Amino acid sequence: MRFLCLHGVGDNAQILQHQTAAIRYELSDQHTYEFVEGAIPWKASNQDAVHSDEATFTYCDPYQADSCLRAIHDLDRFFEDEGPFDGMIGFSLGACLTITWLKHKQNALEMGEIARLPVQVAILFGASHVYDCTMLEKGSTVGLDPSHPGLRLDVPSVHIWGSQDPLKSLAQRTTDFFNPERLSIYVHEKGHVIPSSIEEVVCVVKAINRAIGAICPE
Repeated sequence: MRFLCLHGVGDNAQILQHQTAAIRYELSDQHTYEFVEGAIPWKASNQDAVHSDEATFTYCDPYQADSCLRAIHDLDRFFEDEGPFDGMIGFSLGACLTITWLKHKQNALEMGEIARLPVQVAILFGASHVYDCTMLEKGSTVGLDPSHPGLRLDVPSVHIWGSQDPLKSLAQRTTDFFNPERLSIYVHEKGHVIPSSIEEVVCVVKAINRAIGAICPE
């Protein structure tokens, strides 16, 4: 499978490669990963994870509606130019944009503009705020309400967050955007990070393999 991988705000593609290295090692070597770097320079979110001279980025200013909407349209173009991809992996803002973009594509599916969702599985680390594209177009960054998600995203999904993450309640709420029968959850004991201990990696990989196994054959 081919995965598109999106990092968090104030990170970069190399950091996400390092953060997911142990997980990717334990997954099938038949998978490939495309790590896409944000284009907007941004202060490092975790100074301990970067070298002093290392540049860090974001895909959008998370507080500016036009910037967020541009990031969604950038994903559209990236899939057109570099796709197809079988799945998406996102951490933090990358996970939020993944869900926002999938809901955007679900609207296109319901309108008959596309035949199916562009990816078959979503792997989400530390998701929180899911944008409402309709509101972004109106200049507002108000979130999409998961208690009224409409049609749920019918792709296998993996939701991973930390019990010490200050955004854990938001991460839990994002599960409501997905089909509960095709959903896996793993809660680790750390904060807003991608887990890396041997025990945690084993649990994450099991959840990912379970999601991949739940993909419906076309």
